[in-house]
Amino acid sequence: MLPIFDQFFATPETIQHKTSYGHIKACNERFNLNCEFTENRYEPCSVFLYAGNRVDEFVSDELFIKVLDIILGHKDSILYLDTIIEDFIHPPFIQILDKFFKAGVLPENIKVITSYNPAKAFRTRFFNERFLVHCDIVSPEGTYNVKNIKNKFRKIGQTPELLNKLKDVDIISYNGFSTSYLIHKGEGLNHHHEELRATDESDVGPREFKKHFSLLQKNSRYLRKIFHAYFITKGYDKLSHYSWHNIGVDNEWGRKEEKACKMFNIPFDVVKLSKPIWFDNVEATDQTAPDEWSVPDIVEKDTAVPIVVETCNTRDEGDSLFSESFHHREHYFLSEKTYKNFYYGLPFIHLGMPFIDMHLKNLGYFTFRHHFDAKRIPVIKNTDGLVNDFALIDFIANMSLDELSSILNAPQRVAEYKHNRKMLRRLLPLKNLINELDK
Repeated sequence: MLPIFDQFFATPETIQHKTSYGHIKACNERFNLNCEFTENRYEPCSVFLYAGNRVDEFVSDELFIKVLDIILGHKDSILYLDTIIEDFIHPPFIQILDKFFKAGVLPENIKVITSYNPAKAFRTRFFNERFLVHCDIVSPEGTYNVKNIKNKFRKIGQTPELLNKLKDVDIISYNGFSTSYLIHKGEGLNHHHEELRATDESDVGPREFKKHFSLLQKNSRYLRKIFHAYFITKGYDKLSHYSWHNIGVDNEWGRKEEKACKMFNIPFDVVKLSKPIWFDNVEATDQTAPDEWSVPDIVEKDTAVPIVVETCNTRDEGDSLFSESFHHREHYFLSEKTYKNFYYGLPFIHLGMPFIDMHLKNLGYFTFRHHFDAKRIPVIKNTDGLVNDFALIDFIANMSLDELSSILNAPQRVAEYKHNRKMLRRLLPLKNLINELDK
């Protein structure tokens, strides 16, 4: 039985069901998670704090004192700093960690929950001297600035006190978007929800295709821009249910985007590429705009291949595209863009992360790009992965809808779509998290 302090601690405007505490609270009874919510701070318990991800997201002094008072109630209580909905942190997160240390909370009594995969990569990326410089943390030795790092700590072999403490903070990777998604759709709740879909897989079956692809992208990111440029240049948006940056004109096209386009022989027409494209002529800010965590009916019914372009903290850096792929092989990130295809029982292909299908298979899901005999080259650099992605898109675009139907509507494929939905509904990531916390 895992005791959890029964209070939601989070920065303002945080949605409870998108946090680890919210996941456990919503699913505990229905999925028999064996967690006990308590208000006794003098017995060992787990305390969850969503400490924020954004650069401007701060834990107030009042919230800090509330959490500190509880965590110091028993020497064996554990503080979980929760970042799960994203795979990155900013200076306020490090600053609140430092504040807990200075208030007497031991590093071994603090754990971080993140969607960053794998956990060791989170530590390498954020718990290092360079990031402490970025965070501008002050210690008794003075501010951790670049001069101090180079001329003081490294020269005499010392390490910043905070960095030594961070080494003893455990990192737990949790694909929390899967649970957030099911709760959003009403499936993880302890009570009935009107949006709950069928409890079996009877509504998953063959479909009549009218479009080759769907690619609905609300906000532009570096990787997404490259695929948007390719689709527009090749005219594949006409073969698709398509949207692009439908919150308005995307003015952030610069040298790194131009370099990528040049690499793949894509014309760099900024005026054309920055223009928003609305799905069904509806702006994202319109109240009638579709819920981005749902698949619109027309897409669900007649799209052959939904496309997923997952981005992550490292892959949205321009230089990472031109680096060797082994740096990114173990790092992946999954959001609602992936899970909604499982939920609706649809095929899909991922673009932009060369090894993501490998990770999905390891998680127990079926993937589908291998059913298309497109030309492939060995992936040495991340650009090789995009070369393979473009070849795959070209291959599918040149197939007839009947040919796509023969592959994607085959009985075995339909069985795989049903399997993916069942896997998602099992909530294994959340159950594995509980096992990790209850060791």
